[in-house]
Amino acid sequence: MSLIISGLLFMLLLFSATAALAQQNPAFLQYPNNHLKWYTIESTHFLVHFQEGNSRPAQVISRIAEEVYFDITDLYDHEPDSKVSIVLIDREDYSNGAAYFFDNKIDIWLPALDTRGYGPVPAVTLPLRLLGCPSRHDPAYTCSRRHKSGAC
Repeated sequence: MSLIISGLLFMLLLFSATAALAQQNPAFLQYPNNHLKWYTIESTHFLVHFQEGNSRPAQVISRIAEEVYFDITDLYDHEPDSKVSIVLIDREDYSNGAAYFFDNKIDIWLPALDTRGYGPVPAVTLPLRLLGCPSRHDPAYTCSRRHKSGAC
């Protein structure tokens, strides 16, 4: 019996420590160029953390996050127990971002919102265009109808 109670106490301490770290200031975490000042926009359900020069994207992301909040929480029939931190990163080359459910935190790499996501579009559609397939349609459907040989 005492082993079960000890195990439960250990789990309680483990999860309460994780919850305490969830609302930590990003300045204390291991982000690149952490010597720069961090700013936070607080909305009803989110804390958007950003560094100097990213005020405009932070405002837009805060607004969009609030707009979709109820759609997503209604879909899953669950609301987070505290505000979700969104950390905007733009000083290093990250691959898109990450979500950490134990920390109630989302990391977003800002250049992904601008140009990085566009690169694969021409790279993928150019070969289709060279084969005569229109790039704005489903290649399998369009090519099978246009070319009886199935060249596309």
